[in-house]
Amino acid sequence: MLIEAFLVAIWAGICSLDDVGPQMLRRPLLTGTVAGIIMGDTVQGLAIAATLELMWMGIGNVGAYSAPDIIAGSIIGVALGISSKGGIAAGIALAVPVSILCQQLLIIWRSFASFLNVWAEKSIQEGDYGKLLKVHYFSTPLWFLIRAVPCFLAVYFGETSRARTENFIDPIRRIATSDPAL
Repeated sequence: MLIEAFLVAIWAGICSLDDVGPQMLRRPLLTGTVAGIIMGDTVQGLAIAATLELMWMGIGNVGAYSAPDIIAGSIIGVALGISSKGGIAAGIALAVPVSILCQQLLIIWRSFASFLNVWAEKSIQEGDYGKLLKVHYFSTPLWFLIRAVPCFLAVYFGETSRARTENFIDPIRRIATSDPAL
């Protein structure tokens, strides 16, 4: 699961870099399908991704509004939907709250990134474009990590957490469903 989590994190980071560009890699149909390929179930990945694409078709950032993070939501929803064998229902059930949680991370990041504008503006006024490149080189890896880290953690620890919960609940379920006459 470590390799899949690492590859999913790299894919999430690449998609994150597109979020400030033409915004074509960020669509759930593409992000989720590639996550499905990485997780080893292309058909299930495509099914979950297509459902999420239909749900989030018109979503986008307009003005100061920050939309739910459909990149992290789609990737984590597909990856955990496949790894848990829960299918489309599990993928959607996980994708929606994850996208809202990651939206908050993006708001924190964008609040921090606004301070980079002061650094960039100062370097432009001084005519030192090398400093302007440093702003770019400083922010790009952070922009990559803002989605890569949560996706890695969710995929790597998500399946083991599910298994632990199942192992905890299984004896309780057996006791609750056992015949009282025994």
